[in-house]
Amino acid sequence: MIFRGRCDQLRPSCSQCARSNWTCSGYRDKSDVVFRDETEKVTQKVLISHGRKVRSARRSKSLPHALLSQDIVKSSLDDGKFLSSPLNDVSLHFQTLASNLEDRGVSFFFDRYVFDWNLSDVHRPPRHRGVLYTAIVSMGIAALSHACQCEDMLDWGFRTYTLALRQTQQALVDEEMSKGNTTFRAVTFLAFFEAITYKGSESLLPWNRHFDGAVALANFRGVEQFKRQEGVRLFLELHTFILLNCLRSGVHVPYSMVQLSDSSRPFQSTDEGVFSRLLDIILRVVNLNIAVKEERLHNPDIIISRVLLIEADLEKWAANVPSRWRYKTVTLSGEGYVPYDGYYHIYSHFRLPNIWNCYRVVPIFVNDEILNRVCLNECALPTSVEKLASCCSQCKRSQAVITEMAADLCYSVPFILGDYDTWGQFSLTPRFSSIFPLLWPLYVAGSTRGAPTRLRCWVTKKFEELGRTMGIRQATWALARGVKLNGITIHRFPGRGLGVIAEKDLNVFSSFFASLISSFPSLPVLTVDEAGDPLLEAPISVLRTLQTVPKRISKALRDISVHGLLAAELAMDVSETCALWRAVLPKKIDIEESIPYMWHSSLKVLLPPGALSILKSQKKKISSDWTIVYSAFPDLSYDLYLYNWFLVNTRTFYYTSRKLKTKKQLSHDDCLALIPLADSFNHNDVGCEVTYSLSGYQICADKGIKKGEEVYISYGNHNNDLLLAEYGFILEDNKWDEVSLDEILLPLFSEEQKQNLKELNFLGKYALNEETVCYRTQVALRILCMPLNRWQRLVAVGLEDDDKHQVSVDIILLKALKSYLDSVDEKDRKLTVTYPLQGFIAE
Repeated sequence: MIFRGRCDQLRPSCSQCARSNWTCSGYRDKSDVVFRDETEKVTQKVLISHGRKVRSARRSKSLPHALLSQDIVKSSLDDGKFLSSPLNDVSLHFQTLASNLEDRGVSFFFDRYVFDWNLSDVHRPPRHRGVLYTAIVSMGIAALSHACQCEDMLDWGFRTYTLALRQTQQALVDEEMSKGNTTFRAVTFLAFFEAITYKGSESLLPWNRHFDGAVALANFRGVEQFKRQEGVRLFLELHTFILLNCLRSGVHVPYSMVQLSDSSRPFQSTDEGVFSRLLDIILRVVNLNIAVKEERLHNPDIIISRVLLIEADLEKWAANVPSRWRYKTVTLSGEGYVPYDGYYHIYSHFRLPNIWNCYRVVPIFVNDEILNRVCLNECALPTSVEKLASCCSQCKRSQAVITEMAADLCYSVPFILGDYDTWGQFSLTPRFSSIFPLLWPLYVAGSTRGAPTRLRCWVTKKFEELGRTMGIRQATWALARGVKLNGITIHRFPGRGLGVIAEKDLNVFSSFFASLISSFPSLPVLTVDEAGDPLLEAPISVLRTLQTVPKRISKALRDISVHGLLAAELAMDVSETCALWRAVLPKKIDIEESIPYMWHSSLKVLLPPGALSILKSQKKKISSDWTIVYSAFPDLSYDLYLYNWFLVNTRTFYYTSRKLKTKKQLSHDDCLALIPLADSFNHNDVGCEVTYSLSGYQICADKGIKKGEEVYISYGNHNNDLLLAEYGFILEDNKWDEVSLDEILLPLFSEEQKQNLKELNFLGKYALNEETVCYRTQVALRILCMPLNRWQRLVAVGLEDDDKHQVSVDIILLKALKSYLDSVDEKDRKLTVTYPLQGFIAE
């Protein structure tokens, strides 16, 4: 029977078959139609086609009750992952021994993430395979897969996570289940699954959505949740995460959480009440941070007074905690790996280190704000010697507090991770309830202002350890993504900011030398120690270029310069993936102090003419870029954009690629790339060799460098005027330095002479280097000593060695230079009178 529509079912042949001259096959009896589940048979055929046979799923005795249940298989089929998974030995092993995988995942979870199985009902293995159990299985398998570095195992974790999402949706439909502690804990576990499987900024959205769901669920549970002690504890855990996340992101705390916090106080125990008072202080810091960020509060005196009040309340809180909350500091010395600075803390309860770390994060944040406000607004233009001394004293104190709190954070880590003999009656393994709250405070400790290099390195190693042993991918956010350092490290130089120093003796290695060796196989083979290694290798994947800007930004800013586009993208990038890089970038206050464009007008007028000319050019570029950015993103503040504009201006490398697709050819100024860590190298006249290839950038030693010496690259042959205006520093010994003489020589020419100079391209750009004046200056001054026609002939043929006008030119120069020295002395006098103690500030 041919079917092209509805059959009329005429007999002995239907009309459609009759018209087509086909023999009608008749009609099958409906009782003969049997629907069979052929899934197993099809699966068996697929496996056999790959050279593998597995037992029938119905006959296997090793299959799990939950992991390979019909629900999980169905969820896998629905999301298209089941049949697309790789059919290698590992995956087949997990399919046939899936119950073992489930048990291993649960065991890994309870072994690494739970303090005590008898701690509460939440942590006990449930009698039924509910949503909490499924969430535990997904977290355990995912973490185990990272610890074992097995991506096939991770696929099972995602499938179980999908089932947990569905079970959560079903639980939320039931009013009684949605108000239970089990469902509430499961929702937070789903968020922690995103941390375990962290893949970058794309993981932040589901992470935040899960916590938004937890907030909504807490609001739905209402005051009833506080009638059981465990409900109070679960709420305080959530409230802590929300507060720290809002502090980190600079967003408002949901008002419903504030109301619930107030409602929970009558139900809190004594210890919970103490912790709740700390959370109240953190809430004040969050609100102050938002007020400053939104420019609702901009008076520096008011900001500083509120910050100092918060700091005083923090100190009062720490002084009044119960005696059982105190911790003991222990010294550990010896060979091998030791805690940071050889110290670690011992606490009386496993929850205490994270409570103290919440406390430590706030002084770091608060005192960093003091440094920003005091140094920027008070010390920059002091009204009196007493005011300056007070500002400097406050700044030194704030820096000391930040350094102390960062070190204490590091001292708490061994107890949390179960290192050494720190636990006493507790098990000697890391635990979930402390690991996740540790991540952001530990990152803050490693990225804080003025943190010693050894502290940064120690924190980085700890993040590596967490990612490796705990199976937490989010811990690896603090590692440079593919950038390799060999024998060098980032170092903070007093009064100069960050730079690069050699950790060992470095040998010469250049791209030319490497190609020479490869071209002559007969040459003796050189070892790495003999030939040296590239000091830094940055793959293309880590570069921030025109290609990496998100489409939503690049399409909205079509007519902007590449410089302006990179600045806009950097200003709006709040992802955690670039958090480590941001930690070593100059702070806003560093840019405002060093870049002349950001200085007060009373300081700008003291700049040399060459630097002032560059500032005028910068103003034109910034104005053009900001006009375009503001029209597309009006919520972006000018101060934030300006800060990021100068970050790009001071830290980009030349970059071009055939893959760069633009409507018009890029100019030299638009061939830019930002390279994490490579931008930490400081400038010198002669520096390391920077090379670019299809694989990325390499920085190689140009000479032998001793351990402890600073390692430089060269930004180009620039005088100090350009270095100061563009980069915010000068070189004391700069062989390319020169003094602009335009300010004193241009007034010597009449308007007619200026016109003649301009026609022959000799107007302006007169310079004096350490030896003599430039050729342009020599030629231009001769227009004052000879007839115009003879001067024009001189321009055509060039200067002669026995030029009789040289004496006259020298007299004019000496007179002009003497006048110039007098003006320099006058500016120096004004600077000394206006800013008598600037040297004390720098010191």
